[in-house]
Amino acid sequence: MLPLPPAVLRRLYEEMKLMHTYHSNAMEGNTLTLQETKIVLEEITISGKSLREHIEASNTARAFDLVGDMARGKVPINHVSIQRLHEVVTSGLPEDAGRYRTDNIRITGVVKTPPDR
Repeated sequence: MLPLPPAVLRRLYEEMKLMHTYHSNAMEGNTLTLQETKIVLEEITISGKSLREHIEASNTARAFDLVGDMARGKVPINHVSIQRLHEVVTSGLPEDAGRYRTDNIRITGVVKTPPDR
């Protein structure tokens, strides 16, 4: 039954992007529900949700596409593209887009500790 038809592949890709965007942002404290995230990705705003949460969802989805391009060899994986990826994720947010972090971070409820800066 392989290869899958292009329409099916596109639908699977969009579903994976939605799930990745929702779960990645939820880990960071974003309160958009899965359905709200889907609506934001369709470029519709959600009343009662912050602009930051809308931006985070849009940025994460754009970054997912960039990672897909990297995986398909359309964009080389190197220092510049990694910084570009970070810039996409943090675009429009009050952070140092495209720059390496200088502070240590911790993830609550997880045994694994991220590496020091």
